[in-house]
Amino acid sequence: MGKSKSVEAVATTLSLIEYLASAPAPVRLKDVADHLNIPGSKAHRHLSTLKAHGYLEQEDATGRYYLTAKLMYLGQSVANQSDFLSAARKVMPRLYQNSGLAVSVGVIEDAGVRVVDIYQERTSVEITTWPGALFGFDSSAQGRVAAAFSLRAEACDAKNPESTTPISKYSVAEEHRLIRERGWADAPNAVLQGINAIAAPVFRSDGMAGTISMIGGIDQLPSPPSEQQIQAVKEAADSISWQIGGDRRFIA
Repeated sequence: MGKSKSVEAVATTLSLIEYLASAPAPVRLKDVADHLNIPGSKAHRHLSTLKAHGYLEQEDATGRYYLTAKLMYLGQSVANQSDFLSAARKVMPRLYQNSGLAVSVGVIEDAGVRVVDIYQERTSVEITTWPGALFGFDSSAQGRVAAAFSLRAEACDAKNPESTTPISKYSVAEEHRLIRERGWADAPNAVLQGINAIAAPVFRSDGMAGTISMIGGIDQLPSPPSEQQIQAVKEAADSISWQIGGDRRFIA
């Protein structure tokens, strides 16, 4: 399929979803084809694909199509990320001013923590990681915090009670327990040689929303970090949590 046809297919699918979202009741195949001004066979292919991926269902009696809650979940995820990021952006400059270190925030995905924003002005070490980077659960400060405070931690601990992580002398279960107790994790030389990061978890009322971290050279941010650095990142995490309805009691 050519590039123009691929783009056209995406546009048609998005128009179809928007049409179904605005419809007051489930719609017929003919309604979709007429609204989008496409052949019925083409409309059926799009509808069948969306149904196969869980975005649509059909009424048994009439065969009419309607959207499922899967789109509601995606929409709520976007809203949650937007709330988290909006609150984080109020706190990030203050954390930078207090620490002199680059600051980043990330959201949790299935494979790790995705960086969604970075704040840095003039630092002696330029951080070349940009929004969109994905950090693994066992190879970054952000990921280690996310793993320790997430529901997957209990299953991981039970399955591999004696296994160790690449950047820790402790077993996975012991490391998760320590991170939960102290409320932070660092990861010297994990992402880049000579660089350390310290991260703390951010919570909303229904669980973990993401992470906030400070990043700098090991000469600026040793391992373990200073008590002032630990308190700075934890207080920033508490502040964001409070703004989005979280409870600081989740943080040790």
